[in-house]
Amino acid sequence: LFLFLFLFVFVVIYLFLSFFLWFLTLKFAGCCKIRPCQSCFLFLLVSCFFFFFPVSVQLLSCFLKILFSPFFFFLGSFASLFLFSLEPLMDDEDDNATEINLVWLESVLTKGTKDQKVKWLTCLKEGMAETVGDLRKLDDSNWGLLGIPPVICQELKDRVRPITTTPSPGLQEAEFG
Repeated sequence: LFLFLFLFVFVVIYLFLSFFLWFLTLKFAGCCKIRPCQSCFLFLLVSCFFFFFPVSVQLLSCFLKILFSPFFFFLGSFASLFLFSLEPLMDDEDDNATEINLVWLESVLTKGTKDQKVKWLTCLKEGMAETVGDLRKLDDSNWGLLGIPPVICQELKDRVRPITTTPSPGLQEAEFG
């Protein structure tokens, strides 16, 4: 159907351009005293030019068919799946641009109700920590000003910064009662 539509549009454009150029040559013949046989010759010349145009279009369509063939489609799909499977293994440098949202908080934090997480998210946004990268830049004094409980602040800090020390005793007490 697409090929038929393409050919139909092409033929219509081809005929329109051919007749339009023929009309121009007749007008030109009337102005410059060119005989009608000369205008017919110009029409044939233009038609020959447009005859070779479909050959290039056909070559282009063959190239597009190869490019969008199922083989290349599946190859691209497998390549993208392979890259997505490697993503957790890669060092996530784009994490700096990851916006802090409730889904991220829920995946990071195991404590607290949904309402509390919304409140913590609001505190983070008001504390000018819009992205995970911003959280990494916060120093200890800023963490205390966020209005988030210290145990939760510590958990967030442990998740967004490389863990070089053991968790604080407060965090262990909160986790194990």
